[in-house]
This record gives sequence, structure tokens and C-alpha cells, in this order.
Amino acid sequence: NCGCTLTSASMLFAYYGANLTPATLNSCMGLQSCPFNWMAGANCSNDSASWVNDYSFSWQRLEQELNENGRPILLEMRRIADPSKTHWVVIISGAGDDPANYIMHDPWPLGGANMRLSTRSQDYYFTRIVVYDGEAGCSAVNFTTDASSVVDVSPVSVQFSSGDQTGNGLTLRESSIITGTAFFYHMTEITMTVQLTATSSLGDISEMLVWTDSNPSPVWQPFSPFAWLPVSEFIYAKFRDEFGNESGMVSDSIFPIHTPPDFEIQRSYLPLLLRNP
Repeated sequence: NCGCTLTSASMLFAYYGANLTPATLNSCMGLQSCPFNWMAGANCSNDSASWVNDYSFSWQRLEQELNENGRPILLEMRRIADPSKTHWVVIISGAGDDPANYIMHDPWPLGGANMRLSTRSQDYYFTRIVVYDGEAGCSAVNFTTDASSVVDVSPVSVQFSSGDQTGNGLTLRESSIITGTAFFYHMTEITMTVQLTATSSLGDISEMLVWTDSNPSPVWQPFSPFAWLPVSEFIYAKFRDEFGNESGMVSDSIFPIHTPPDFEIQRSYLPLLLRNP
């Protein structure tokens, strides 16, 4: 449930020189990893990072931390359609009040490094900024003007027909002979890249169907490890081998499936004794 928070925090602590993965950070924090305790997270960074504060979101605060204080930050966002669904990313550069001007590391897609914040602002609004401090263990990076260019893959364009072809074709049988996956890999404001894998116990994988909930009419086309198509919430795929065996359907979503519970800063309350004069 706290995978995005753990992964984002691990990336941020790595910037300050901590040798952590989401798994090792989770093990170190124990029950304090979900909901994520900001101070406990800092304690697990081997003194590389120290927790500064937890702020309500504002563009002014975001720009100040990135450019005046030189700190990447953790950003919380909430789904516009369902504010109980949260997501966390690391903002590493940017300025102004346009999300397209900011670059983030998004822990949800496989290729989520160096994505524009505007790819999330269409479905999320921003709520909190969490700030850590420390001695930077990484040098500054000059990012390209097009954040999508850092993804070094060659996706094929998905083909669609005017009619619904899902599950149609020269299917001989659908069984467990073929296994496969379809994972959300990278996204821009208008397109998303999907990473596809498939194996058959009898032969080579020859074809694939890839579609989304908003584009439900795919055409069988030659298999490719990457495909791009218009942004949509859900991704679906099926595969076929050279003998006509067809896989079951696999799917993924551009939105994290789980959401962490909120963490409240622990406060200590001392007794107060009032005495009448």
C-alpha cells in the first residue's frame, strides 16, 4: 500500500548518499513504513538525510525548495475523481506554476524517470510537499527540454479497427501454453508506452493485441516488446504464438492500485496545572 511512498523516499535518500532500496528501507522502518513516518525514514538513511518539514502544496514553496534551497522534494497528489487515492513522486527540477515545467521521477511506471509533472496534473491535484535536507551525493543534471526523449525504446504504434476485434481472429485454443505481461512503462500528456513480454512453451510468439478502455478495437499485429497508444486508464493485451495458441488477457493501469493511509505527526501532550491566585 505504501510502495510509491517508499520508492520515492528511497530515491530522495539516494540523492543524499544513502544506500537504500525500497525493500531495505521498508525492512528498516518496520511498522513505521506504512503509513510512512517521515522522521523514522530519515533515521534509516544512516544520517544522510534529515527531515525538515511537511508543507501544504504551493508553487512558491515548490520553486523555493528546488531552486533556492537546492532540494529535490517529495510531492503528494490526490486523484481528482477520488481524493482518497493518493500518489507520491520526487520532483527534481522546474520553476513557475506550470506543471509542464517540472521534471519528476514517478515510481509507478517502469520507465518513470524524468517524466513531466503535467502527465499527472490531468488526473491529480497536488496537496503536500515533504522536504529533507542533507549533503547532496549526486551532481546536478541538465535535463533535455523534452523529458520523454530520455526513454530509449522504440515502441510500435498500436493498430485499431473500426469494429471490435478483441478476442477475435484465427484462435485455435486459449490455454496456459502462453504466458505474458503488459506493464505501464512511460507516459507523456497524450501518449503512453507499454512494455510487453510473452513466452510460449510450444513456439515463438508471433502476434499481439494491445488495447485500452478508451480504445477497445485492436488489430492483431506482429509482436513487439514496446507499444505506444493514447493515454487511457487501463491497458490490456493478448498474445498468439506461431501455432495459433492464444494467451489469456493481461492488464495494467496508469494509476497505482493501492493508496497508503495518512500519517499524522506524533505529538506529545504534557499536563497543565492551573492555580487560582
